[in-house]
Amino acid sequence: LAALERKKIQDEYKEKLRLIKYLEDLLKSPRKIRAVVRDELLQVKERYADPRRTQVVDGSRKELTATDLIPDEPVWVAVTQGGRVARTPNEGAAPRVPSRPQDVPVALVAASTRQSLYLFTSSGAAVAYPIHQLPEGTAWEGEGAHVADLTALGRQDRVVAALAPPRAQEAEGFLFLTTRGGVVKRIALSDLPGVSTEAFTVMGLNGDELGWVAVTSGEQEVVLFSAGGQAIRFKEDEVRPMGLAAGGVMGMKLKDDGDRVTGFAVVRSRSDLLTVASDGKAKRSPLSEYPTQGRHGQGVIAAKLGGPNVILAGGGVVQAGDPIILVTVKGGAKAISARNAPRAGRTTVGEEIISLRPGDAVGGVLTPRAQEEKEE
Repeated sequence: LAALERKKIQDEYKEKLRLIKYLEDLLKSPRKIRAVVRDELLQVKERYADPRRTQVVDGSRKELTATDLIPDEPVWVAVTQGGRVARTPNEGAAPRVPSRPQDVPVALVAASTRQSLYLFTSSGAAVAYPIHQLPEGTAWEGEGAHVADLTALGRQDRVVAALAPPRAQEAEGFLFLTTRGGVVKRIALSDLPGVSTEAFTVMGLNGDELGWVAVTSGEQEVVLFSAGGQAIRFKEDEVRPMGLAAGGVMGMKLKDDGDRVTGFAVVRSRSDLLTVASDGKAKRSPLSEYPTQGRHGQGVIAAKLGGPNVILAGGGVVQAGDPIILVTVKGGAKAISARNAPRAGRTTVGEEIISLRPGDAVGGVLTPRAQEEKEE
């Protein structure tokens, strides 16, 4: 045993002498030192090399925010009459709504996952929610979530409009609001609060109902439709910007107590004015037939109604290729192209573009667009 231990020590001693000789020789030659460093680096590269996971960015860029880290993906956001909300990927065209959905849509908004969705109720309240946190699915098929489960709105609140305005630091322009009673209001986008756990007031209402909300540039024109078949067109700057709690001013004079506003649209260049009656008859008329006038007038005839119980159910400013969604009183829907409505003068009746069941009627018109067009 002693001999074995002695041999082990002698072998270790010889090995140390060889190592000392190698290291002394290595320290005397810079070329050999560089060769050793190269071999060791190649071994490290072979063992640990993989694609770079970080990005080198310009150091002069502004400070990153949490929103900048959210993937910028285009989506369609749908809100239904029952209060369900969901998002689906935006592949260009608006998603098609079936003829008998589980829940008919009240808004279909093209947006980005970096934006916030603003929901507006008939009572003049509003709330903002980040779009990237919305559940994916098809809202009119019962998917998604109820707005009461995501925001401060209650289940008794009725959402009538939804939109995704520019982000706060990019906010230029206004919100234009219209009620069923013909009252209008304009709010600067910069006055809108951001995402919060609390709802806020966008319009003070006195027995009236908020019906429509749109984003405007400040230099556009708007059109209001009435159930009696009238339409008024006026410049938005006739309505001065107001605070969130203000009540607005009169935009359209209604014929009588039974009359009401049934549609609202922002004027676009190279477009027609679409009118849809409750009996399913529709037409497109040139915008040039609707003169610009001062607000709080009765406007001009937009459509000749086909019977004593027929009203103008809605309308919009459209181009031939724009999608249109017709919603019926009994929960039906039909998605068509604007070119399905024939072009005719503003005082004509129009042609039938939807077949209605007995006792049913057109109750509203949605005109979703993939993106807002820049006005000349």
